[in-house]
Amino acid sequence: MREPAKAGSWYPSDARALRALLQSFVARVPQRDFKAAIVPHAGYACSGLTAGKVYSMLPKVNTYVIVGPNHYYPIVSVSDEPWRTPLGKVDVNTAIIEKLDIDVNNKANKEDNAIELQVPFLQYLFDDFTIVPITMGLQGPESISQVSDTLQHVADEDFILIASSDFTHYEPDQVARQKDRWVMEPILKLDASEFLKRSRSTSVCGFGPIAVAMEFAKYRGAEQGELVNYSTSAETCGDPMAVVGYAGVIMA
Repeated sequence: MREPAKAGSWYPSDARALRALLQSFVARVPQRDFKAAIVPHAGYACSGLTAGKVYSMLPKVNTYVIVGPNHYYPIVSVSDEPWRTPLGKVDVNTAIIEKLDIDVNNKANKEDNAIELQVPFLQYLFDDFTIVPITMGLQGPESISQVSDTLQHVADEDFILIASSDFTHYEPDQVARQKDRWVMEPILKLDASEFLKRSRSTSVCGFGPIAVAMEFAKYRGAEQGELVNYSTSAETCGDPMAVVGYAGVIMA
């Protein structure tokens, strides 16, 4: 069982308080038909509003494949054990995991926040679903191709891909906004090659998962990305001279 590592610090450990907070982030709006999305993974006080804008539109499917960077382990791996949060247990889709050309390693995800911060949003919205948690501690071209190619081999399954990433880190607010607008331009065009080229000049932490999401979305027939919400930590929880940027994007 993958136990919660960030409950009580990055988000509430009390189930009632957690549900109340998620309710403040998620609006009941019409669901959108999209193939992939980008959501932030900072503490809920900082990025929950932006993440909630995407989750408010999220359609119900059987499985949510969550791809995030790994801040601790330099490996690409998938977890095949159930995940627990204060809202209960979520099972993984072992049938999909067994088809992936990705090593299983449950230890690699024990402390990381990138995937964990997404699970309570899904639990708040849906009762019956599974996840496939893929962590990318390596985000070079070979790793991006590995994850992208293997997900395309199972693309006929009923799932949406969620890429977990924050954008510019610890720059003044106006600088961060300018850089993030620039690096998001190719995302909205689903141009993964140009995005990766531009990301080298930024501090986007999940550039690999974002590129995977773009390639998967195109494979599934998406034509463009849509910026649902953008914010920086200056608006919610931080110093305007050293912000983190948060973007919520859907690809349809």
